[in-house]
Amino acid sequence: MAEAAGTAIGIVSFGIQLYIGLSEYLDAVKG
Repeated sequence: MAEAAGTAIGIVSFGIQLYIGLSEYLDAVKG
């Protein structure tokens, strides 16, 4: 159970980082 929760948190955390990186990149491209 704890392992599944840890995996879910890891995926969500990764998704957030990816989203932030992507929005920053798009912001820079639009400049």
